[in-house]
Amino acid sequence: MTLTNTLYTGLQGLSSNGDAIAVIGDNISNMNTVGFRQSRAVFEATLSRSIVGVGEIGAGSRVAKIEKVFTQGAIVASPRSTDMAISGRGFFVVAGRHEGQDGSFYTRAGEFSLNENGYLVNSQGLIVQGYQPDSNGNITATLDDLYLDSPIIEPKATSNLFMGLNLNADAEIPADPFDKDNPVETSNFSTSVSMYDSRGDAHDVTVYFNKTATGWDWHAVTDGAEVNGGTEGVNEIIADGSLTFTGDGLLDTEVTNSNSVDWDGATASQTIDFDFGDSITTDGGTGVNGATSYATESSLNKLENDGYPTGTRTDVEVDHEGIITILYSNGESRQMGQVAVADFRNEVGLQRIGSTMFAATPESGDAQIGYARTGGRGSVKGAALENSNVDLSSEFVTMITSQRAYQASTKTITTADEMTVETLNIKR
Repeated sequence: MTLTNTLYTGLQGLSSNGDAIAVIGDNISNMNTVGFRQSRAVFEATLSRSIVGVGEIGAGSRVAKIEKVFTQGAIVASPRSTDMAISGRGFFVVAGRHEGQDGSFYTRAGEFSLNENGYLVNSQGLIVQGYQPDSNGNITATLDDLYLDSPIIEPKATSNLFMGLNLNADAEIPADPFDKDNPVETSNFSTSVSMYDSRGDAHDVTVYFNKTATGWDWHAVTDGAEVNGGTEGVNEIIADGSLTFTGDGLLDTEVTNSNSVDWDGATASQTIDFDFGDSITTDGGTGVNGATSYATESSLNKLENDGYPTGTRTDVEVDHEGIITILYSNGESRQMGQVAVADFRNEVGLQRIGSTMFAATPESGDAQIGYARTGGRGSVKGAALENSNVDLSSEFVTMITSQRAYQASTKTITTADEMTVETLNIKR
């Protein structure tokens, strides 16, 4: 091997170790970049020639490739509810135009927010991909732009009211029949509930229960000012019926005599189904889940009202499956979509395109897109972000090693230079 080749061998060492230090510098500079995946320089030896019987003579090293490392980064809480992180394998899918290129891209950076059109986007404005619900609220299997703009939820008129309660079996039958104008003295138990009309207005209703010789009667009473044609201060019965119980205190029959109401200013003839449980004879049930009549104090145990007023969006929740739920001020919630997660057979083969995003290549294979926590994909955590996976201490150790190799390569060059000078001095 000539001295000239030795000089070039040292030069190769300078170049390859310089590239390695550049990679380390890139890692360190992005240690606080959300979703950043560190890289590492992979070296390979080069040959200048092969001599028969002597063996291969090396010509230094070179960087064969810059390999990405997809280890898990630390997941930390975020104050923004639309931010997300993936625990385990997978990438978020975003679509749009990036650096003059249109298509779908993949990222671990879940810094998401709603844009002016109501779409969920990343910090570069690309739209997050996922699955939207159908008209029945069921998440579909069609990949699409995630649209979450639902700032208001429309009111819903009460159509079903479930009451789980106990009516004291030892209660005495009131001396007088139920009187809507004297409901307290002519009943044994009462409970109040708000009912909503078609506009979302709440109406105060009190349901009175009075014991009879055969069971219990119930009457839903409201102030006359709440209904069409009523008089303020004069009670109006908007629904009534009766209940019977077995000797064991289980609900046997349910009878509704009337349950239609004309709320003032709202849609007429609003029907409200008063449900007191799985009655034995009426519903073919067990008589346990709902109203009972045991020898203990009368009390309300459960109240379910399917009506609600208008609500405004207050927050967003994301569960481990990536299902996005919007919460409203009226206590209601609505599933608005499910974020998609992509996986690859060879994620190392992805092409880094900047802004913590990657593009698929023939080496990585096509993206396998689906739901979180299926097919080996990781889970999603809402109101959280994944930090860079750069290990600073490890990077410093690698940097020192690369620096020493760089210095040693310079020594190779200076030594070869000195030997060249000595060779030239032979003539003298």
